[in-house]
Amino acid sequence: MAHPLKIGLILNEPPIAEKSAAARSYEATTRVIARELENKAGSTDNIEFPAFWMNSSDINADEKLCQAKFPSLASRFHLFDIHTPRRFFEKINNRLQPMAFHASPAMRAAVKKALDSQLVDLLHLEHAWMVYALPRSFNPDRVLLSLHFLLSTDFTAAPPARSFREIVTRQRLIRAELRLIRRCTHFRVLSDDMAETLKKLHPSAKIHVVPLAIDASAYEFRPRPATHNLQAPVLSVIGSMNWPPTHSAANRMLTLLWPSIYKAMPHARLQVVGRQARQFFGEYHGRDNIEIHGNVPRIEPYFHGSSLLVYAPSAGSGMKVKVQEAMLMGLPVITNRSGIEGLNADHDRHCLIAETDNEFISQTINLLNNPSLAQTISTKARALVESQCDPQMIYHKTLDIYQNMAR
Repeated sequence: MAHPLKIGLILNEPPIAEKSAAARSYEATTRVIARELENKAGSTDNIEFPAFWMNSSDINADEKLCQAKFPSLASRFHLFDIHTPRRFFEKINNRLQPMAFHASPAMRAAVKKALDSQLVDLLHLEHAWMVYALPRSFNPDRVLLSLHFLLSTDFTAAPPARSFREIVTRQRLIRAELRLIRRCTHFRVLSDDMAETLKKLHPSAKIHVVPLAIDASAYEFRPRPATHNLQAPVLSVIGSMNWPPTHSAANRMLTLLWPSIYKAMPHARLQVVGRQARQFFGEYHGRDNIEIHGNVPRIEPYFHGSSLLVYAPSAGSGMKVKVQEAMLMGLPVITNRSGIEGLNADHDRHCLIAETDNEFISQTINLLNNPSLAQTISTKARALVESQCDPQMIYHKTLDIYQNMAR
Protein backbone atom coordinates (compact mmCIF):
# COMPACT_ATOMS: atom_id res chain seq x y z
CA MET A 1 0.00 0.00 0.00
CA ALA A 2 1.37 3.43 -0.97
CA HIS A 3 2.27 5.94 1.69
CA PRO A 4 -0.91 7.89 2.56
CA LEU A 5 -0.99 11.52 1.54
CA LYS A 6 -1.24 13.66 4.68
CA ILE A 7 -3.18 16.93 4.45
CA GLY A 8 -3.05 19.74 7.01
CA LEU A 9 -6.04 22.09 6.95
CA ILE A 10 -5.65 25.75 7.97
CA LEU A 11 -8.99 27.51 8.56
CA ASN A 12 -9.68 31.15 9.26
CA GLU A 13 -12.37 30.06 11.74
CA PRO A 14 -13.61 26.80 13.29
CA PRO A 15 -16.05 24.54 11.40
CA ILE A 16 -18.99 25.72 13.49
CA ALA A 17 -22.03 26.51 11.35
CA GLU A 18 -23.38 29.13 13.70
CA LYS A 19 -20.41 31.44 13.13
CA SER A 20 -20.63 32.44 9.46
CA ALA A 21 -21.46 31.36 5.92
CA ALA A 22 -17.89 30.12 5.39
CA ALA A 23 -17.98 28.19 8.67
CA ARG A 24 -21.20 26.45 7.59
CA SER A 25 -19.34 25.19 4.53
CA TYR A 26 -16.35 24.15 6.67
CA GLU A 27 -18.64 22.20 9.00
CA ALA A 28 -20.35 20.42 6.10
CA THR A 29 -17.01 19.36 4.62
CA THR A 30 -15.50 18.40 7.98
CA ARG A 31 -18.49 16.15 8.65
CA VAL A 32 -17.72 14.29 5.43
CA ILE A 33 -14.06 13.96 6.43
CA ALA A 34 -15.01 12.61 9.86
CA ARG A 35 -17.48 10.14 8.36
CA GLU A 36 -15.02 8.93 5.73
CA LEU A 37 -12.22 8.50 8.25
CA GLU A 38 -14.48 6.56 10.60
CA ASN A 39 -15.71 4.31 7.80
CA LYS A 40 -12.20 3.57 6.55
CA ALA A 41 -10.43 3.24 9.89
CA GLY A 42 -8.34 6.39 9.77
CA SER A 43 -7.81 7.03 6.07
CA THR A 44 -9.88 7.85 3.02
CA ASP A 45 -8.77 7.08 -0.53
CA ASN A 46 -5.27 6.77 0.95
CA ILE A 47 -5.45 10.34 2.25
CA GLU A 48 -5.19 11.35 5.89
CA PHE A 49 -5.97 14.56 7.76
CA PRO A 50 -3.68 14.55 10.79
CA ALA A 51 -4.07 18.22 11.76
CA PHE A 52 -6.56 21.08 11.57
CA TRP A 53 -5.29 24.52 12.60
CA MET A 54 -7.88 27.23 13.03
CA ASN A 55 -8.46 30.70 14.41
CA SER A 56 -10.83 31.21 17.31
CA SER A 57 -12.32 34.24 18.99
CA ASP A 58 -13.21 32.13 22.06
CA ILE A 59 -10.99 29.07 22.34
CA ASN A 60 -12.70 27.45 25.35
CA ALA A 61 -16.21 27.69 23.89
CA ASP A 62 -15.10 26.74 20.37
CA GLU A 63 -13.14 23.72 21.62
CA LYS A 64 -16.23 22.39 23.40
CA LEU A 65 -18.37 22.88 20.31
CA CYS A 66 -15.81 21.22 18.05
CA GLN A 67 -15.49 18.26 20.41
CA ALA A 68 -19.27 17.88 20.51
CA LYS A 69 -19.62 18.12 16.74
CA PHE A 70 -16.56 16.05 15.77
CA PRO A 71 -15.53 13.77 18.65
CA SER A 72 -13.47 11.51 16.37
CA LEU A 73 -11.40 14.50 15.16
CA ALA A 74 -11.10 16.39 18.45
CA SER A 75 -7.45 15.42 19.04
CA ARG A 76 -6.52 16.76 15.58
CA PHE A 77 -8.02 20.21 16.12
CA HIS A 78 -5.66 22.99 17.20
CA LEU A 79 -7.25 26.34 17.97
CA PHE A 80 -5.35 29.62 18.15
CA ASP A 81 -6.36 32.96 19.53
CA ILE A 82 -7.09 35.79 17.13
CA HIS A 83 -7.13 39.36 18.34
CA THR A 84 -7.31 42.87 16.94
CA PRO A 85 -3.90 44.63 16.95
CA ARG A 86 -3.75 46.93 19.99
CA ARG A 87 -0.10 47.48 20.86
CA PHE A 88 1.95 50.01 18.94
CA PHE A 89 4.21 47.47 17.22
CA GLU A 90 1.18 45.30 16.32
CA LYS A 91 -0.52 48.26 14.65
CA ILE A 92 2.64 49.10 12.72
CA ASN A 93 2.96 45.49 11.59
CA ASN A 94 -0.69 45.47 10.53
CA ARG A 95 -0.02 48.46 8.29
CA LEU A 96 2.93 46.70 6.70
CA GLN A 97 1.14 43.35 6.51
CA PRO A 98 -2.62 43.96 6.58
CA MET A 99 -4.58 41.20 8.31
CA ALA A 100 -1.43 39.41 9.47
CA PHE A 101 -3.03 39.00 12.90
CA HIS A 102 -5.10 36.17 11.37
CA ALA A 103 -2.03 33.96 11.85
CA SER A 104 -0.67 34.18 15.37
CA PRO A 105 2.99 33.39 16.15
CA ALA A 106 1.81 30.19 17.84
CA MET A 107 -0.07 29.07 14.72
CA ARG A 108 2.89 29.84 12.46
CA ALA A 109 5.20 27.86 14.76
CA ALA A 110 2.83 24.87 14.80
CA VAL A 111 2.52 24.81 11.01
CA LYS A 112 6.30 25.07 10.55
CA LYS A 113 6.89 22.25 13.02
CA ALA A 114 4.38 20.04 11.19
CA LEU A 115 6.12 20.66 7.86
CA ASP A 116 9.62 20.15 9.27
CA SER A 117 8.63 16.90 11.00
CA GLN A 118 6.72 15.67 7.92
CA LEU A 119 3.52 15.38 9.91
CA VAL A 120 1.83 16.71 6.77
CA ASP A 121 2.68 16.49 3.08
CA LEU A 122 0.36 19.18 1.75
CA LEU A 123 -1.34 22.21 3.29
CA HIS A 124 -4.86 23.32 2.41
CA LEU A 125 -5.53 26.95 3.36
CA GLU A 126 -9.00 28.50 3.50
CA HIS A 127 -8.84 32.24 2.84
CA ALA A 128 -5.99 34.34 1.46
CA TRP A 129 -5.10 35.81 4.88
CA MET A 130 -4.11 32.37 6.11
CA VAL A 131 -1.05 32.47 3.84
CA TYR A 132 0.45 34.43 6.73
CA ALA A 133 0.48 31.13 8.66
CA LEU A 134 3.08 29.66 6.29
CA PRO A 135 6.82 29.72 7.05
CA ARG A 136 8.81 32.49 5.37
CA SER A 137 10.32 29.89 3.06
CA PHE A 138 7.95 27.18 1.86
CA ASN A 139 7.40 25.07 -1.22
CA PRO A 140 4.37 26.53 -3.06
CA ASP A 141 3.77 23.16 -4.73
CA ARG A 142 2.82 21.84 -1.29
CA VAL A 143 0.09 24.43 -0.71
CA LEU A 144 -3.50 24.66 -1.97
CA LEU A 145 -5.09 28.07 -1.36
CA SER A 146 -8.89 28.16 -1.38
CA LEU A 147 -10.36 31.55 -2.25
CA HIS A 148 -14.00 32.38 -1.54
CA PHE A 149 -13.83 35.89 -3.01
CA LEU A 150 -11.46 38.46 -4.45
CA LEU A 151 -11.31 41.91 -2.91
CA SER A 152 -10.24 43.49 -6.19
CA THR A 153 -13.69 42.55 -7.52
CA ASP A 154 -15.78 43.04 -4.40
CA PHE A 155 -14.54 46.54 -3.63
CA THR A 156 -15.87 47.72 -7.01
CA ALA A 157 -19.33 47.23 -5.47
CA ALA A 158 -18.49 49.17 -2.30
CA PRO A 159 -20.11 52.54 -1.62
CA PRO A 160 -17.88 55.59 -2.20
CA ALA A 161 -15.16 55.88 0.42
CA ARG A 162 -16.05 58.40 3.10
CA SER A 163 -12.47 59.52 3.70
CA PHE A 164 -8.98 59.44 2.28
CA ARG A 165 -8.08 56.98 5.03
CA GLU A 166 -10.78 54.58 3.82
CA ILE A 167 -9.45 54.82 0.26
CA VAL A 168 -5.94 53.99 1.48
CA THR A 169 -7.24 51.09 3.61
CA ARG A 170 -9.05 49.51 0.67
CA GLN A 171 -6.03 49.80 -1.58
CA ARG A 172 -3.77 48.38 1.12
CA LEU A 173 -6.05 45.35 1.52
CA ILE A 174 -6.21 44.73 -2.22
CA ARG A 175 -2.42 44.92 -2.54
CA ALA A 176 -1.92 42.64 0.47
CA GLU A 177 -4.34 40.06 -0.93
CA LEU A 178 -2.50 40.12 -4.27
CA ARG A 179 0.91 39.68 -2.58
CA LEU A 180 -0.32 36.66 -0.66
CA ILE A 181 -1.97 35.12 -3.71
CA ARG A 182 1.21 35.47 -5.74
CA ARG A 183 3.13 33.49 -3.11
CA CYS A 184 1.07 30.42 -4.02
CA THR A 185 0.74 28.26 -7.12
CA HIS A 186 -2.30 26.01 -6.64
CA PHE A 187 -5.78 27.45 -6.11
CA ARG A 188 -9.34 26.35 -5.58
CA VAL A 189 -11.90 28.99 -6.57
CA LEU A 190 -15.70 28.83 -6.59
CA SER A 191 -16.52 29.87 -10.15
CA ASP A 192 -15.25 30.26 -13.69
CA ASP A 193 -15.52 34.04 -13.28
CA MET A 194 -13.16 33.91 -10.30
CA ALA A 195 -10.78 31.68 -12.26
CA GLU A 196 -10.70 34.17 -15.11
CA THR A 197 -9.99 37.10 -12.78
CA LEU A 198 -7.34 35.16 -10.84
CA LYS A 199 -5.57 34.19 -14.07
CA LYS A 200 -5.20 37.89 -14.92
CA LEU A 201 -3.80 38.64 -11.47
CA HIS A 202 -1.52 35.59 -11.39
CA PRO A 203 -0.89 34.20 -14.91
CA SER A 204 1.11 31.19 -13.72
CA ALA A 205 -1.55 30.05 -11.24
CA LYS A 206 -2.86 26.48 -11.44
CA ILE A 207 -6.57 26.88 -10.84
CA HIS A 208 -9.31 24.39 -9.96
CA VAL A 209 -12.99 25.41 -9.91
CA VAL A 210 -14.99 23.70 -7.16
CA PRO A 211 -18.28 25.13 -5.82
CA LEU A 212 -18.89 25.98 -2.19
CA ALA A 213 -20.21 23.00 -0.23
CA ILE A 214 -23.49 23.48 1.58
CA ASP A 215 -25.41 20.91 3.64
CA ALA A 216 -28.93 20.88 2.20
CA SER A 217 -30.21 18.75 5.09
CA ALA A 218 -29.64 21.71 7.43
CA TYR A 219 -32.27 23.78 5.61
CA GLU A 220 -35.99 23.16 5.86
CA PHE A 221 -37.59 23.28 2.41
CA ARG A 222 -40.99 24.94 2.33
CA PRO A 223 -42.25 24.94 -1.26
CA ARG A 224 -44.31 28.02 -2.01
CA PRO A 225 -47.99 27.14 -2.41
CA ALA A 226 -49.68 28.52 -5.49
CA THR A 227 -51.23 31.36 -3.46
CA HIS A 228 -48.30 32.18 -1.14
CA ASN A 229 -48.69 35.76 0.13
CA LEU A 230 -50.49 36.73 -3.06
CA GLN A 231 -52.44 39.46 -1.28
CA ALA A 232 -49.50 40.80 0.77
CA PRO A 233 -46.20 39.65 -0.78
CA VAL A 234 -42.97 40.17 1.12
CA LEU A 235 -39.81 40.97 -0.84
CA SER A 236 -36.46 40.54 0.88
CA VAL A 237 -32.82 41.46 0.58
CA ILE A 238 -30.88 39.31 3.06
CA GLY A 239 -27.19 39.24 3.94
CA SER A 240 -24.34 41.04 5.66
CA MET A 241 -24.65 44.69 4.69
CA ASN A 242 -20.99 45.36 5.44
CA TRP A 243 -20.04 43.10 2.51
CA PRO A 244 -19.90 45.34 -0.58
CA PRO A 245 -21.92 43.13 -3.00
CA THR A 246 -24.82 42.75 -0.57
CA HIS A 247 -24.62 46.42 0.42
CA SER A 248 -24.88 47.39 -3.25
CA ALA A 249 -27.83 45.00 -3.75
CA ALA A 250 -29.72 46.50 -0.81
CA ASN A 251 -28.95 50.07 -1.85
CA ARG A 252 -30.11 49.38 -5.42
CA MET A 253 -33.32 47.81 -4.18
CA LEU A 254 -34.13 50.68 -1.82
CA THR A 255 -33.27 53.55 -4.13
CA LEU A 256 -33.92 52.31 -7.68
CA LEU A 257 -36.16 49.24 -7.70
CA TRP A 258 -38.55 49.47 -4.77
CA PRO A 259 -40.15 52.85 -5.61
CA SER A 260 -41.50 51.44 -8.90
CA ILE A 261 -42.42 48.04 -7.44
CA TYR A 262 -44.25 49.69 -4.54
CA LYS A 263 -46.10 52.02 -6.89
CA ALA A 264 -47.32 49.05 -8.93
CA MET A 265 -48.02 46.86 -5.87
CA PRO A 266 -48.81 49.11 -2.87
CA HIS A 267 -49.85 46.06 -0.82
CA ALA A 268 -46.34 44.60 -1.05
CA ARG A 269 -43.76 44.88 1.72
CA LEU A 270 -39.94 45.07 1.59
CA GLN A 271 -37.59 43.85 4.30
CA VAL A 272 -33.84 44.37 4.36
CA VAL A 273 -32.30 41.94 6.82
CA GLY A 274 -28.78 41.26 7.99
CA ARG A 275 -25.69 42.34 9.83
CA GLN A 276 -25.40 46.15 10.15
CA ALA A 277 -28.59 46.71 8.13
CA ARG A 278 -29.77 49.35 10.60
CA GLN A 279 -26.39 51.08 10.57
CA PHE A 280 -26.38 51.49 6.78
CA PHE A 281 -30.08 51.70 5.91
CA GLY A 282 -31.93 52.55 9.12
CA GLU A 283 -33.23 55.82 7.62
CA TYR A 284 -35.55 53.82 5.32
CA HIS A 285 -37.29 51.95 8.14
CA GLY A 286 -41.01 52.76 8.19
CA ARG A 287 -41.14 54.35 4.74
CA ASP A 288 -43.30 52.91 1.98
CA ASN A 289 -43.81 49.53 3.67
CA ILE A 290 -40.05 49.11 4.24
CA GLU A 291 -38.66 47.29 7.28
CA ILE A 292 -34.97 47.24 8.20
CA HIS A 293 -33.84 44.41 10.52
CA GLY A 294 -30.21 44.30 11.62
CA ASN A 295 -28.26 41.65 13.55
CA VAL A 296 -31.25 39.34 14.00
CA PRO A 297 -30.81 36.28 16.26
CA ARG A 298 -32.05 33.85 13.59
CA ILE A 299 -32.28 34.49 9.87
CA GLU A 300 -34.44 31.48 8.89
CA PRO A 301 -37.81 33.07 9.83
CA TYR A 302 -37.10 35.92 7.40
CA PHE A 303 -36.45 33.48 4.56
CA HIS A 304 -39.56 31.44 5.33
CA GLY A 305 -41.70 34.56 5.73
CA SER A 306 -40.71 35.98 2.36
CA SER A 307 -42.33 35.61 -1.04
CA LEU A 308 -39.25 36.50 -3.05
CA LEU A 309 -35.52 37.20 -2.61
CA VAL A 310 -34.35 40.08 -4.81
CA TYR A 311 -30.56 40.19 -5.02
CA ALA A 312 -29.11 42.72 -7.47
CA PRO A 313 -25.42 43.39 -6.67
CA SER A 314 -23.49 45.74 -8.94
CA ALA A 315 -20.52 43.34 -8.74
CA GLY A 316 -19.18 40.56 -6.56
CA SER A 317 -16.93 37.53 -6.67
CA GLY A 318 -17.58 33.97 -5.61
CA MET A 319 -20.81 32.23 -4.70
CA LYS A 320 -23.53 34.14 -2.89
CA VAL A 321 -24.45 31.98 0.09
CA LYS A 322 -27.75 33.75 0.77
CA VAL A 323 -28.85 32.86 -2.77
CA GLN A 324 -27.92 29.21 -2.12
CA GLU A 325 -29.78 29.28 1.20
CA ALA A 326 -32.88 30.91 -0.28
CA MET A 327 -33.03 28.22 -2.95
CA LEU A 328 -32.64 25.45 -0.37
CA MET A 329 -35.48 26.87 1.72
CA GLY A 330 -37.86 27.17 -1.21
CA LEU A 331 -37.68 30.95 -1.61
CA PRO A 332 -37.76 32.02 -5.29
CA VAL A 333 -34.88 34.25 -6.33
CA ILE A 334 -34.53 37.11 -8.80
CA THR A 335 -30.90 38.03 -9.33
CA ASN A 336 -28.28 38.81 -11.97
CA ARG A 337 -25.30 36.90 -13.33
CA SER A 338 -23.17 38.02 -10.40
CA GLY A 339 -25.81 36.76 -7.96
CA ILE A 340 -25.83 33.22 -9.35
CA GLU A 341 -22.07 33.03 -9.94
CA GLY A 342 -20.86 29.47 -9.49
CA LEU A 343 -24.30 27.93 -10.06
CA ASN A 344 -25.37 26.66 -13.49
CA ALA A 345 -28.81 28.17 -13.06
CA ASP A 346 -31.24 28.74 -15.92
CA HIS A 347 -33.60 31.69 -16.26
CA ASP A 348 -37.28 30.78 -15.72
CA ARG A 349 -36.22 27.35 -14.42
CA HIS A 350 -34.14 27.79 -11.26
CA CYS A 351 -34.52 31.56 -10.79
CA LEU A 352 -35.27 34.72 -12.73
CA ILE A 353 -32.22 36.50 -14.14
CA ALA A 354 -32.27 40.24 -14.75
CA GLU A 355 -29.60 42.86 -15.33
CA THR A 356 -31.17 46.29 -15.86
CA ASP A 357 -33.36 48.06 -13.34
CA ASN A 358 -36.38 47.80 -15.66
CA GLU A 359 -35.83 44.04 -16.00
CA PHE A 360 -35.69 43.61 -12.22
CA ILE A 361 -38.84 45.66 -11.72
CA SER A 362 -40.91 44.00 -14.44
CA GLN A 363 -39.80 40.46 -13.58
CA THR A 364 -40.47 41.00 -9.88
CA ILE A 365 -44.00 42.18 -10.57
CA ASN A 366 -44.62 39.39 -13.08
CA LEU A 367 -43.41 36.68 -10.69
CA LEU A 368 -45.50 37.99 -7.81
CA ASN A 369 -48.51 37.78 -10.12
CA ASN A 370 -47.57 34.26 -11.22
CA PRO A 371 -47.37 32.15 -8.04
CA SER A 372 -47.44 28.86 -9.95
CA LEU A 373 -44.16 29.84 -11.66
CA ALA A 374 -42.72 30.79 -8.27
CA GLN A 375 -43.66 27.36 -6.96
CA THR A 376 -41.99 25.60 -9.90
CA ILE A 377 -38.83 27.69 -9.59
CA SER A 378 -38.51 27.06 -5.85
CA THR A 379 -38.70 23.28 -6.31
CA LYS A 380 -36.18 23.12 -9.16
CA ALA A 381 -33.79 25.53 -7.47
CA ARG A 382 -33.55 23.31 -4.39
CA ALA A 383 -32.64 20.33 -6.59
CA LEU A 384 -30.01 22.42 -8.39
CA VAL A 385 -28.17 23.39 -5.20
CA GLU A 386 -28.40 19.86 -3.83
CA SER A 387 -26.79 18.44 -6.96
CA GLN A 388 -24.07 21.06 -7.51
CA CYS A 389 -23.05 21.84 -3.92
CA ASP A 390 -23.27 18.43 -2.26
CA PRO A 391 -20.51 18.23 0.42
CA GLN A 392 -19.66 14.60 -0.44
CA MET A 393 -19.13 15.49 -4.10
CA ILE A 394 -17.13 18.62 -3.19
CA TYR A 395 -14.98 16.52 -0.87
CA HIS A 396 -14.06 14.03 -3.61
CA LYS A 397 -13.32 16.82 -6.08
CA THR A 398 -10.93 18.28 -3.51
CA LEU A 399 -9.27 14.90 -3.02
CA ASP A 400 -8.61 14.84 -6.76
CA ILE A 401 -6.81 18.18 -6.44
CA TYR A 402 -4.62 16.84 -3.63
CA GLN A 403 -3.70 13.79 -5.67
CA ASN A 404 -2.88 15.87 -8.74
CA MET A 405 -0.65 18.11 -6.62
CA ALA A 406 1.12 15.07 -5.14
CA ARG A 407 1.89 13.74 -8.62
